[in-house]
Amino acid sequence: MATYGKILLIAMPAFLIFVLAEKWYAWHKGHDNVRTNDMISSLLSGVTNVTKDVLGLSIVIISYGWMVNHWALMHIKATWLTYIIAFMVLDFAGYCVHRIQHEFNFFWNGHIIHHSSEEFNLACALRQSISSIANVFFVFLLPAALLGVPDTVIAIVAPLHLFAQFWYHTIHINKMGFLEKIIVTPLITEYIMPLIRSTLTKIFLRFLFFGIKCSALFRKSFQKSLLCMALPGPPKHGTRSR
Repeated sequence: MATYGKILLIAMPAFLIFVLAEKWYAWHKGHDNVRTNDMISSLLSGVTNVTKDVLGLSIVIISYGWMVNHWALMHIKATWLTYIIAFMVLDFAGYCVHRIQHEFNFFWNGHIIHHSSEEFNLACALRQSISSIANVFFVFLLPAALLGVPDTVIAIVAPLHLFAQFWYHTIHINKMGFLEKIIVTPLITEYIMPLIRSTLTKIFLRFLFFGIKCSALFRKSFQKSLLCMALPGPPKHGTRSR
């Protein structure tokens, strides 16, 4: 976690540049959706969260390195294929964690910070809760650990995967053609965010769009659901309403 945080600390200036560039572009186009106070709030949230990781203030029940050392069925070298495997495992793990955060109130209480901005922009992608000090989602990296993917590869790929989730938090990129069927894009995310509580919208993807079809979340009526603004009922049985 400390290594991950240190890499993110280096990446933060790049995030800041993109956020400021989006604000300038939005102002230039006459559609400034990056309000200064909201942007500062999101940036401070992101910096504080990264600082927490750098200082090692989080508790990891079982670290990924421990799983690799004790549970790996094989050990593979760090090749280009290893990095691809690590990225896909992280993407699947991100999907599982994201879905749990939206389905269960206990985890939604922390994740709601990410959805608290009144605007949709790159800065709000950095708006993350700092209240979580215990990592209980290590189990979703078990496939990579069983394959023996080195922990150094995970530490390098994790920030790259985070950036893959960062760039599509914007309204200033239009439809991207065939990529709409492969990865999560700004267009699909822009529609999802306001409808995150819709009874028909259940998309928790991180980067690879095929996960929607593989997890049976994709419906033929998806385009119609984009127009659905139904409000949810109260949570039932400890989970957020569907």
